[in-house]
Amino acid sequence: MRIVSLLITLAFFGGQTCKKQTELSGIVKKYNYRGATVIDTVFVELEQQDDTILYKEKYVKWGALVINKIHKKDRNILRTIEGISYLVNTKDFKIFDKNYRIYKFLYDEINSSDEEFVYFFCEKYGIILTRWLHEGLGTSLEYDKTSTELVKQILADTTGFYMATPPPPPPPPPLLDKKE
Repeated sequence: MRIVSLLITLAFFGGQTCKKQTELSGIVKKYNYRGATVIDTVFVELEQQDDTILYKEKYVKWGALVINKIHKKDRNILRTIEGISYLVNTKDFKIFDKNYRIYKFLYDEINSSDEEFVYFFCEKYGIILTRWLHEGLGTSLEYDKTSTELVKQILADTTGFYMATPPPPPPPPPLLDKKE
């Protein structure tokens, strides 16, 4: 089953021309109420194609290959292994005198519960932090001092960028107009 999924993924992304590749290596940390623990090593290959950027994450212990995809011009949708995630917020962070824009994406499957994820995405690294909304736990991918500092600042954020859950949609109009 894993091989079939990999072949389908490769076939889906394989038709575009590759322009530039960058490789990163780092660690995967899992965060909980006790702190952070290193749980894996990751190698990421950034592949710039015609209109998209692929982030191919290869996990050493898990033996998994995960491919994330974002369009270069339209940053409103992030395609992950779970499915399509939608942009809900952005915030700029200043690290070592350089600005980095972090994109916050929400994955929420309709008519399902406990599957909601928030992804924090940076163009230079791809997904650097994932947060499960139902438990508040997170996982980070850290490659260098800059990405580690970005993760620290996102986790320490007090403006609601990290912890705020996107609000649910408003009720349908007939329910708003009823008076009891």
